[in-house]
Amino acid sequence: MERVELRTDPPASRDVYCWHRGRAVAAMRAARYLYLGDRPRTAIVEDWHPCPCGAYENIRRPTEIVVSHLDPR
Repeated sequence: MERVELRTDPPASRDVYCWHRGRAVAAMRAARYLYLGDRPRTAIVEDWHPCPCGAYENIRRPTEIVVSHLDPR
């Protein structure tokens, strides 16, 4: 069995602000997209966060993909 882990660089910030109102939006994301990174075992992770005003804020982060083998016990 294997575990796949996505490690962002730099670590993800908890505060996301609406581009329209400038206020903090909910930490819960509405969608996540993964794009091929420019180096092996990397991806670009794009999270979309909704704001009560109707706008969405998208955050893109370079991410390392780490695969570790787990002991099947």
